[in-house]
Amino acid sequence: MPRPPFATLLLELRKAAGLTQDDLASRAGLGVRTVRDLESGRATRPQRSTVELLANGLRLAGGARERFVLAARGRVVTPVPFPPVVDLVGRDEDAAGIAELLRVADLVTIVGIDGVGKSTLAKRVAHDLLAEFPGGIGAVRVTDASTESELLASVLSVLGVAHLDELAARQRSLPTLVVVSGVEHSCAAALAAIGWLRARAGVRILATARHPLDLPGEHQWPLGPLEVPPAGASADEIFASPATRVFLNRLRRVRPHPVGPGEAQTLAALVRELGGLPLALELAAERGRVLDLSEMLARARAAEPGRRALSAAAPSSSAVTAAAPPPAALSVRAAVYASWDLLRAQEQACLCWLSAFQWRWSMDLAEALLAAVPVTSDEVIASVDRMVGLGLIRMHPPTGGGEAVRALRFSLFDAVRDVARWEAQEWGILAAARDQHAVVIARLCAGLAPAPARTDEQDAWVGHLLADIQAAAAYVGADAPGPDLRAELVRWLGERGLRP
Repeated sequence: MPRPPFATLLLELRKAAGLTQDDLASRAGLGVRTVRDLESGRATRPQRSTVELLANGLRLAGGARERFVLAARGRVVTPVPFPPVVDLVGRDEDAAGIAELLRVADLVTIVGIDGVGKSTLAKRVAHDLLAEFPGGIGAVRVTDASTESELLASVLSVLGVAHLDELAARQRSLPTLVVVSGVEHSCAAALAAIGWLRARAGVRILATARHPLDLPGEHQWPLGPLEVPPAGASADEIFASPATRVFLNRLRRVRPHPVGPGEAQTLAALVRELGGLPLALELAAERGRVLDLSEMLARARAAEPGRRALSAAAPSSSAVTAAAPPPAALSVRAAVYASWDLLRAQEQACLCWLSAFQWRWSMDLAEALLAAVPVTSDEVIASVDRMVGLGLIRMHPPTGGGEAVRALRFSLFDAVRDVARWEAQEWGILAAARDQHAVVIARLCAGLAPAPARTDEQDAWVGHLLADIQAAAAYVGADAPGPDLRAELVRWLGERGLRP
């Protein structure tokens, strides 16, 4: 026999509050048997005083309390609650930020490349906000065959209403959230359905898409791959990395013995090779039953870069050749290329040039690098903005260390940089981009005081650019532009006891 709606709601709210039945009974001043009978459905008509005491014990207020009281009277159709999302690693800040946006905006879109975990994050946010949307939370997934009417019918069905006017009437007193995943699969139909839901019903929308929806009032949340352990990280840092934790969580399902400290560096190299992309990490971990970490890494590194690898994944016959790249490494490039194809030619060229940067860079540095390309400052800004919106460029929050350090707030995800450098090589502009990068970095170094006279802010700024200084010095040769370019870069590295 199915559990009554109020019993389901009480159970979910108690678990969301982290309470046992004894805890809730104690908080509410009720007997534990009362809580147990209501949750099991043995008791279906609680007294109003009992309901109020339970609401107090659950710390419910506002719309969440109203929904709870109405549900106890049997006057609200309670949608099936979102189940908790398990093993969602490294997304707490994203989840909190999106939830905050949904409190003030009626449309929030999580944007990012395929396989980055947009839909999983949306489910996590929806589950976290159950108490704040007493009218219910409904979810639909857009497919290539989805139509506007089918999407609207699915939303109405899952929310337990017959038409948009009924949903609008509920929304006026009981806020409602609709999650629309995978908008890009049938964009016109999804946009039309979202438009009706906003205009006629007034519900809030949390959407996921490969690209922004560009609708009025839309708030975008770019989502990038998970953080990977940096080169030179300790074993503890490697195992604490979000990308590593996702990989290991999936690996434990197929591999009985744990990964030891002696495998830490191989593990770090592998998750970096996979770009921190959750889908790629999980696909690679599934091979852990028959491959060890070094074998996975070797196959990922052996995969042919660029577009040729993508075509190799779809052979003309049913036979799969031994030369085809492994699915995990392939999925990283396929995901990046799906968003790369959304860029205009000029934006793709800008991304190729920006791939010369090793770590963080500022808008001023981007403009200096692209000075060799016939683009205006406004066009550089627009291109970077577009790529941030697509989740191809990471935008870091401001940090301390002075204005120059705070300006270094952009970086390319590893997987995106790899694709962009491959394309730059194919276009024949990689060498020019590296030359210009070396010129820009050398000019910065030449403009700063020697080490003993530098300010703390300048020291911090040089530290942030150290990877780019090393890369520029390593690349520059005898034919480099500027007679003293390499000497200047090597001098700066020598001050820090480093070599190119």
